[in-house]
Amino acid sequence: MFSIARVSGCGVAAMALTFTAAAVSAQEGTAQTTSEMGSLENASPTRNELSEQLDSVTGQLQAMTEPFEAVQSDVKKLKGLKLSGYVQARYEMNQSSKGGVSSKDGVAADTKNQFLIRRGRLKATYTGTPWSEVVLQIDATGRGVVLRDAEVSLLEPLTPFGFKFTLGQTKLPFGFEIPQSSSDREMPERSLMVRQFFPGERDRGIKVAGSFGVVRLALGLFNGNGIEDTGTKFVYREAVDTNADGEIKEGTKTSASLNFGNTDRDHWKDFGGRLGVDLGMITGGLSLYQGTWGYLPAEQVVLVEDADGVKTYEGTNDLTALAKTRLGADVQLYLGLIPALGGTGLRAEVIQGHGIYSGSTQSDKDARGWSATLVQSIGTKLAVAARVDQFDPDLDSEATEDTTMALEPALLLYPTEAVKLTLAYQIVNDFLDKNDDDTRIDKANNQLTLQLQGKF
Repeated sequence: MFSIARVSGCGVAAMALTFTAAAVSAQEGTAQTTSEMGSLENASPTRNELSEQLDSVTGQLQAMTEPFEAVQSDVKKLKGLKLSGYVQARYEMNQSSKGGVSSKDGVAADTKNQFLIRRGRLKATYTGTPWSEVVLQIDATGRGVVLRDAEVSLLEPLTPFGFKFTLGQTKLPFGFEIPQSSSDREMPERSLMVRQFFPGERDRGIKVAGSFGVVRLALGLFNGNGIEDTGTKFVYREAVDTNADGEIKEGTKTSASLNFGNTDRDHWKDFGGRLGVDLGMITGGLSLYQGTWGYLPAEQVVLVEDADGVKTYEGTNDLTALAKTRLGADVQLYLGLIPALGGTGLRAEVIQGHGIYSGSTQSDKDARGWSATLVQSIGTKLAVAARVDQFDPDLDSEATEDTTMALEPALLLYPTEAVKLTLAYQIVNDFLDKNDDDTRIDKANNQLTLQLQGKF
């Protein structure tokens, strides 16, 4: 039999060994933990090392933001650039159309029943800065690509007038029809008087525009010959000798045609401006244009030979200054005469002036023209319009045959916001034909125009 005392002694001894082993293990664990903490403390970066790491991260972030800032700048510039334009494709059918080539100017001008691109405008407008605006507009058609508008403007936002100073090739500040866009006009073309007094509607120069309340003011200084002065024809001759009195003997004659479409034909400058009011339903204004036209004689001696046989260019400095004046008045009414149908618009304009000048026409006479247009909307997709206009190129003449009058009704359809369909028929009374006894009679030249316009 085992003794209880022996068993108890063995248990005590075992317990003592167990506690001793646990204590030793605890001491070893404590020593290991202390050692690891010391290692971590030795591995921690210093303050300088942390600063260097922070600078490195900051540099990397800056390097990442620089391309983003550049992209933001590019996006801002693109937001300031606006592209717009329109295309006017049409079919014209004229009573005077003939096959073949015109004997007058050597081109197939007698063929007037045709499809054509009347206007193909592309316009870029940049307003990326609050103080400036840049506009460039071209016209691309079957006749080629030509410059229509090239403007650089400074905007003045500090005063209530909102002045805009523009330098370049721009529309003249005169009347209502000239500043109006061809894409907004109901009729295919501008009135007779505008096409005679202001061919091309534009010129190169400087102008300023501003407003105060209901008052509108625009005025400018321009070259004066517009952008379509391209066909001034004259004859020059080469002087081959002089007679006893020193007069130049007539030499060989040669025909020539001068193009002043991109340059000023003389050193005189023209003034133009309009003072108007905008009362909402009623707008209108008075316009003035005053200038000088440098008339080039039909025959010019341009080469002179001296006694030694040396030929020099004499030039064309003997231009004759012809007065060019225009006075105009315009009014526009926007009414609701038939509310069930839509809005009603009534516009009228008159211009009287002296001198009708272009490359092919130099008429030093008083002239007058007027036009009246009525537009009635029918809902939001349809409208009807009619225009009557008249032009008299010589007010001093008592001959009524000089006056041209046109009546033009039109139907307009707007299938979408970007598309406009126009069907117009112009009835012209111009007395350009003659009968067998040379009596002037009306020429059969009425014209039907079907035009589809797309705008963007």
